[in-house]
Amino acid sequence: KWAGSGKTDSLADSAACISEALGLDSRIIIGYKGAKESGLAVLRGEADAIVASAGTARKLAKSGLKPLVVLARNRASKLPDVPSIFELVDLAPERAWWIDFWAGMSELGRAFAMAPEAPAERIGYLSGVLATILDSEAFRADMAKSGYEVAPMHPDGIRSLVATTLDSLADGELERLEHVVFDKYY
Repeated sequence: KWAGSGKTDSLADSAACISEALGLDSRIIIGYKGAKESGLAVLRGEADAIVASAGTARKLAKSGLKPLVVLARNRASKLPDVPSIFELVDLAPERAWWIDFWAGMSELGRAFAMAPEAPAERIGYLSGVLATILDSEAFRADMAKSGYEVAPMHPDGIRSLVATTLDSLADGELERLEHVVFDKYY
């Protein structure tokens, strides 16, 4: 049993992807408010595990949870002693795809998105405001003090990453992806 917030959060979609990659008979329990509450659910025995970012996993380790594996091709710099899943398991390419897909999408971190029909002036204005905030030394210092890494990605980089990741889907796989992420493990 995995703990998550909702079907579209990174806690749940990553649990669905790892379950599919490893062929696990899993259930994802949703309704928890974020990683902290999901971690508490594991400590209380309501769930067996959660999937969290490396930074969050490092924080949750202080409460007694143990980071077991990094869901990516390489170890995470914030968890250098935790092996990559590919160090532990030899996955067939069709199973490894689930980990690679999720890892690619998770590179986005927190993306700011707007409707496709948003006026260019509004997009430009908000992009400028966000750039000013993200470039602020005070903001970066505050984030660092809180344990958050700020690594902004240019909108073109975001579009490229999403396109590359989605282009890895063969015909008919989008429906399978939707089934796995939104239905199969609930």
